[in-house]
This record gives sequence, C-alpha cells and structure tokens, in this order.
Amino acid sequence: MLNLDENCLGNWLGSYDAFKDDFLHYVYFLSKGCGYYPHVDFPKLKIAHAGWCAECQLWESNYVMKDSNGLSHLKIMSILLVSLASVEWVQELEEYDPTGGHDEGEFAGSSDAMRETRLDINAGRGTFFAFQFVVAVINSFEISRDDKCQKFEFRLTSDLEHDIMVWLLSERRDPMAMFLILKSLYIRDSVS
Repeated sequence: MLNLDENCLGNWLGSYDAFKDDFLHYVYFLSKGCGYYPHVDFPKLKIAHAGWCAECQLWESNYVMKDSNGLSHLKIMSILLVSLASVEWVQELEEYDPTGGHDEGEFAGSSDAMRETRLDINAGRGTFFAFQFVVAVINSFEISRDDKCQKFEFRLTSDLEHDIMVWLLSERRDPMAMFLILKSLYIRDSVS
C-alpha cells in the first residue's frame, strides 16, 4: 500500500505532485476498503502541502540546532498532520462498493469495526485520512530503526486516537503539541 524509502519525506516536501500521488493512493486504498470515495479539493490539498513545506522551513530555520541532522520524521509528520487538518481538502464522501470487482483494498476487520471506521471517516473526513497516513508512515520508519533498545510496539489506543482526532478537529491544534503527543507514543531508549 505504501512504498516508502529513506528519501520519501524529502521527495514529498520537494514536490506537491509526488506527495499528492502517494498520499492519495493511500487515502483511496483506505477509503474504498471502507465503502467510501472521497472527492478531493485539489487546490486546498495544494494549500495544505505548501503550508507544510513553509512550516518545516520555519522549524529548520528557527527551532533546530544548526549542527543537528535537521527535522526528524516525527517532526515532519507532525507538521504535515496539522497542515492537513487545518484545510478541508475532502469536499464530500461518496458511497463506494468495495465488492465491485475493482482492484482495491479489502477491510480486514469485523463488520462492527468497519461500521466504527465509517463513522470515524464521516466525522473526521480529511483529518481522519491524514491521521491514518501519518501514523502509517511513522510506524514504517519506527519499525525499521536499529538505534533503539526496545523493539517497536505501537501503543495507540482507540480512546487516545479519538481524543487526538477531537483535538485535531478543534481550532487549538498546533504542530509542536502534535509533535509532543506523537513523541510520547513512539519514545524508546536509544542504543548507547
């Protein structure tokens, strides 16, 4: 579903089209498996991407020590999540028949889980999709790390996911706060 490599974040920051293609491939895969087709407002998605790039540049210039390796994947993805949550880039949701013979994803959970996911998609729309994308990307990076003592364990609970979504859908969202929330979910001791 997501073909990530060590250059994907730089590629996405450097090219709206590269980001759009990979991001929407994930969104359509997820949404169609749940029986929805999101109609994307491409100019607004482009605005969110531009905001993400500008905020990353601001952080690089003002908040990162000059001798560091730059922004971490957690910081970059936190900024992306807030940028996507700040713009209504999903115009509407259309019902989609996931059993229609198309080469799309299939929902892996129970019918109750699918019903709950559909409710989450309806409530969160673009913010829900953005959150799922960001978590999938971060998880991919974290699974691949060899500089941590503890094995990667994804600790997000349904309750915390709900609380994060409520916060992201409010006007109080902020990239630094999102980074701290995600950092607390993914923190592990480093190898000495």
